[in-house]
Amino acid sequence: MTTYRVNIEAIQEDQLAKLRSAYLAHQQIDYADDRGFSHIAGHHGFPGNYCWHHQRDFRVFLRARLFLPWHRAYLYHFEKKLQIISGIPNIGIPWWDWTSELSKSKGIPIAFSAEKIERGKANPLFSTRFPLGRRFLDPATGIRHAETWRGDEAEGLDLIQRLIPSRKELEEQIITRTDYGDFSDYLEDIHDVIHGAVGGGMSNVPSAAFDPIFWSHHAMIDRIWYKWQLKHGYDRGLENMMNLSLAPSGLIVRDTIRIAELGYEYADSLASVSG
Repeated sequence: MTTYRVNIEAIQEDQLAKLRSAYLAHQQIDYADDRGFSHIAGHHGFPGNYCWHHQRDFRVFLRARLFLPWHRAYLYHFEKKLQIISGIPNIGIPWWDWTSELSKSKGIPIAFSAEKIERGKANPLFSTRFPLGRRFLDPATGIRHAETWRGDEAEGLDLIQRLIPSRKELEEQIITRTDYGDFSDYLEDIHDVIHGAVGGGMSNVPSAAFDPIFWSHHAMIDRIWYKWQLKHGYDRGLENMMNLSLAPSGLIVRDTIRIAELGYEYADSLASVSG
């Protein structure tokens, strides 16, 4: 069964309700359980520190452009555990298209920006608590937080409007940047802007993956890489890195080359798939 990752801006209400239910179930799993949201989020920054950014993983001496395959493996691992815990076998991580006109005018999608949902319930896509009783320090304010927090909305929107390319501009870059290293660095720089635009915990590596929007931001990054692969080749630029580990997912680079073999695809909406 194929998992479809859909555009969060086009998600239907019943699908959004399922997504919230799945994330809530995942977030309620104790940190000690390696299937849970907080345990997997901890692989990125605190306490695991496995992530690859700007050719570096501080656990190893190797320098390599593993930003894209590492995060693809990371999202895949998260998504599979989300499906198991929620009992929804084909629930997928939605992608946030920060190049869209809506994002350029409003910023963070309302699915992630609303603190409360129906009947005043907390929105599981807005924030999660940090595990182990740890409180993260906000470098900007000096305040310690027990759960994820966001930055200033107006400042974030300004960054998106000024520094994030339009959809057309991004499509042109996908076509013209034929070198994998050049493309990966370009995309990672855009990725950094979005982390800063969301602000708060998302702007700090140790806490970023605990924010539910992290996963949809990176689904967009993964989708862009997939579109680049369709134009220039699935393994282009990775030929000499195929056997490198993408710990702690249990995958190597070779395993991440084709998303169809991982069992998921990208879609604007489920209606576009079934219709």
